[in-house]
Amino acid sequence: MTKAILVLQNSPLEPSGSLLLQAARKLGVRLHLIQLWREPIPALSPYDALIVTGGSSSLKEEEGTPFLLLEQEAIKRSIADDRPYLGLCVGHQLLAEALGAKIGPNFRPSLGFVRGYLTHDGREHPLFHGIARSLPLFKWHTKAVLQPLPKELIILATSNDCQVEALSVAGRPHLVGLQCDNHAASPEDLRHFLAADREWLTTDTGDPVDAETLLIVARAYRKDIRQDFERMFNNFLTFT
Repeated sequence: MTKAILVLQNSPLEPSGSLLLQAARKLGVRLHLIQLWREPIPALSPYDALIVTGGSSSLKEEEGTPFLLLEQEAIKRSIADDRPYLGLCVGHQLLAEALGAKIGPNFRPSLGFVRGYLTHDGREHPLFHGIARSLPLFKWHTKAVLQPLPKELIILATSNDCQVEALSVAGRPHLVGLQCDNHAASPEDLRHFLAADREWLTTDTGDPVDAETLLIVARAYRKDIRQDFERMFNNFLTFT
């Protein structure tokens, strides 16, 4: 039976994620993509899992996002139903916030490709089975999940750019968040990020972003990130 996953998208400026779409097609998963700025959230009950993707780093402060309260309520319902959840970037932050964590400015903007490291809990977590202890992460954020965390939240990965790169819930490994945008790390996706966030990149992120260098790195990491994400997505499907 084909698995069906609801995907909530937070911004028209964020790409859907070519690597997520490719992995779903390869693994025979049906994704129902909801553009929250133009569509209502459907009933959750028909879906085997919920994925929430990224959005602006200042999503809560922006006008034109009245859907956010409804999205937060849907996430809390999904958690209460114990439905498998994968949060990506803002989706990771919304999961953590729903479980009592604080979100705030990261100690530095995290943009581009960084090296992430699985913690001991991360190496034991089912999502990362078959993933190397050190892995490339594509980052595009200025806010993060802040420590200290509620005691039920477990850090699965960290980096020099961000303390909480991935998290899960004690005893509920099917609830997981990734601060990275590895689902949208192809050079084609990166061009979309660069074009959509041109003004933000020049005003709010500190050091200038070298677009050509980022594209070179994206091409170099294309295969590794695609393989890692496909493996993580396949591991996530074991929860459904």
